Amino acid sequence: TVQLTSSNPGALTVPATIVVPAGQTSVAVPYTIIDNLTVYGTQTTNVTAQTSGWTSGTRQITVTDNKTTDNWSSYGNGHAHLGTYPGSLLGGVYVQAWSATFPNTTAPVNQVAVAKGLVYVTPVANSGISDLTALDAATGSQIWQYVYSPAGDSGTSTGYYSINPPTIYKGNVYVQQGQGITGGWTLVTPKLWSFNASTGQNNWSTAFGAQWESYLAPTIYQAIGIWADGGEFGGLYNFNFDGTQKSFIAEPQYDQWTPTYANGTIYTWVGGTFSAVNPASGAVLWSATEPYSFHRATT
Repeated sequence: TVQLTSSNPGALTVPATIVVPAGQTSVAVPYTIIDNLTVYGTQTTNVTAQTSGWTSGTRQITVTDNKTTDNWSSYGNGHAHLGTYPGSLLGGVYVQAWSATFPNTTAPVNQVAVAKGLVYVTPVANSGISDLTALDAATGSQIWQYVYSPAGDSGTSTGYYSINPPTIYKGNVYVQQGQGITGGWTLVTPKLWSFNASTGQNNWSTAFGAQWESYLAPTIYQAIGIWADGGEFGGLYNFNFDGTQKSFIAEPQYDQWTPTYANGTIYTWVGGTFSAVNPASGAVLWSATEPYSFHRATT
């Protein structure tokens, strides 16, 4: 009988003892890899075997994490907007790894999206220089960039009121471009854009109704498609993954919100009205009104 121990039972466990049958010099050791349900990165553990009258032996085992650290796909990290990240600091200390500059050197940035080692960034445009940029998450170097407005609303260049936060879904990045103005007076139609997340190639863009508004990142999940705030006088759009419009319902005219998808239903909370929407048809299932603060009407 041989006694076994693991120095890191949070990563891998072994039985307390194992029997080597008479006449045999070795036996397979069963083990269990622990799924911590959080991101812990690569771990090591030392498995030690010892028994009376023999020299003990130790073997180091490497356990590779089955989860990745480079994912924050959208507002609140997904369609349900839970706002949580299952990670562990492992006793580490945060220090700046890199910094990046953008064509608009004075504008703050919107909430970024992160997936498969890339960070996707848009500026708070306010009719200034605007773009969608993909950066290497490890180094901060630029991978690709799509420039919406190289000079902002300068009279000769188009300026967009908003280039909004991105959502990453199944290899594509989705961004709402707000209404623009060109040549000083000509309005430019708002659009929802889809890009290849790896290369920046534009897949399609599709127009939607709006005035001078800005938005949170679109809500996207499987067969329900793409859901986003919009409408000339407020509303909720649903688009298919080829950019065609599937449905539209009127909502109070507020911007800076995005719907939530949970348990088979789309939910919105806009201007004091809480609504449940059927994602297949776009029909309102029910709604309820509650008192609200104007400044918190769309959270």
